[in-house]
Amino acid sequence: MESVVKWIVRIIGVYGLIVAQTFVASKIRVLGVGPDFILLGVVIWSYGRTRVQSVAAGFFMGLFQDLAGMGLIGLNALAKAVTCYLLGAWISDRPVEGLGLRSVTLFTAAVIHSLIVSLFFTRDANMGYPVYLFRYGFPQAVYTTLTGVLFFLLALTWEMRMRDRS
Repeated sequence: MESVVKWIVRIIGVYGLIVAQTFVASKIRVLGVGPDFILLGVVIWSYGRTRVQSVAAGFFMGLFQDLAGMGLIGLNALAKAVTCYLLGAWISDRPVEGLGLRSVTLFTAAVIHSLIVSLFFTRDANMGYPVYLFRYGFPQAVYTTLTGVLFFLLALTWEMRMRDRS
């Protein structure tokens, strides 16, 4: 019964990330740049998981994002899988605790993701790689990181409130 509840929570979480990426991210864009909620969710889920679990989560969430969007099929799946592979290699031997370390790992993952995605989108945007990277890639990495820091702070506040109640 407990494993069924875990799977239901995971499915609801995946659905929530897709809904947030589809509806919320488009509403809070600043100068054409919005946060990547799916990358944020995959990175947070990867903390404390094996590299294989991280890569699988990144690939499937990226594939869901590709199928829901109108972009190049497989690009987000590739970018998120590679990002999670490198993230898993970096955090596999150390615990990721504290706001600072979580923010650094999230920013690193967002930059890696932006580097990969920018390689393919420069052809569609008719601009050079560095221009696209500095116009869209790095600002999205910063925006995703700031969104993640806000989420971490809200989770920390929630945890402290629950601890005070008991």
